[in-house]
Amino acid sequence: MKSRRTKRLRRKRRFFFLILLVLMATAFLALKDNYRIESFLAKTSKVKIKSQEKNEEDEEFVEKKNAIYRSEIIQKIIDAQKKVVFRNNKGVKKLVLSENDLYSKNICLMDADTGEILYSVKENEVVFPASLTKMMTTIVAVESTDDYQIKYTISPELYNEMIIEDASMAGFKPGEIVNTRDLIYGTMLPSGGEAAVGLAEICSGSEKAHVDKMNEKVKELGLRRTHFMNASGLHDEKNYSTAYEMAEILRYGLKNEVFKEVIISNGYTSSKTVEHPDGISWRYSLLAYMDQIDSEGFKVLGGKTGYTEQAGLCLASTAVVNGKQYILVTLGALPLDANSKFHFMDAETIYRRIAESEIN
Repeated sequence: MKSRRTKRLRRKRRFFFLILLVLMATAFLALKDNYRIESFLAKTSKVKIKSQEKNEEDEEFVEKKNAIYRSEIIQKIIDAQKKVVFRNNKGVKKLVLSENDLYSKNICLMDADTGEILYSVKENEVVFPASLTKMMTTIVAVESTDDYQIKYTISPELYNEMIIEDASMAGFKPGEIVNTRDLIYGTMLPSGGEAAVGLAEICSGSEKAHVDKMNEKVKELGLRRTHFMNASGLHDEKNYSTAYEMAEILRYGLKNEVFKEVIISNGYTSSKTVEHPDGISWRYSLLAYMDQIDSEGFKVLGGKTGYTEQAGLCLASTAVVNGKQYILVTLGALPLDANSKFHFMDAETIYRRIAESEIN
């Protein structure tokens, strides 16, 4: 009996010992696998960190590269905008204009013969033309009559209205009797508000009727961004145009001999009246300015100025450069004071650059 029990006990001990060995082996393998897993995870984590750092470095590099690229593109655009390109049948010529050379916000340079735009800055932007309006006032007037001796009396009401509106004046007095020619030149050369309204009334019966004719002429010329509300160019939200369309109006006007004679006139003295026994003498301020500068290579023939607080300094001019005629409209130059000539300076700059480029 004892031997049997002894044998059974030994078998149980062996069995438990085997189980213990299996458990120990399993535990050892589990620990080993866990170590491997942790080691793998650690390595993977390091790889991810390195990869992330590399990606961050790559992104930073790409961003820097893109920033440099954008900067180069912007610079190329700026450089391109500084170049004024003129085209004619002899090829392409370039004028280099610094971004600080011009003061006007809206510019249109046009070939007076063909109407081709040679240089422009926001030429189709709708803006206020101020007294450039008077070009159309005069065009409609000279197309409405061929009798320039018709008399007109400057009414006190009209005179006072222009004074209240702070309009530029030709210098006529209330009750003064003047003729149509005096009103035409008084409208264009000194930019007289009383002369412009008087011209409208003498030619069309009333300012409103004359303005209606002006807008009809706008439609006839196919201009879609121009509309007039008065004959004087006093500020009105509905009295607007563009640099390009004002250039087209001037180009059209130059085909009329009377208008052309007026706008390129070197000066004019009005008829003698009781109020002005010697008449009133006027001269374009633009020409007076050009007389004071070195204008070798170009000659400004004449032009129409304008200014309101909303419109800024405006100028429509025509000049001959190396034998070729140009039309230039500049709008929106902001004055520093009442004596600012930034619109004249822009015209001088552009015409001079044409002359220096020898594009003709």
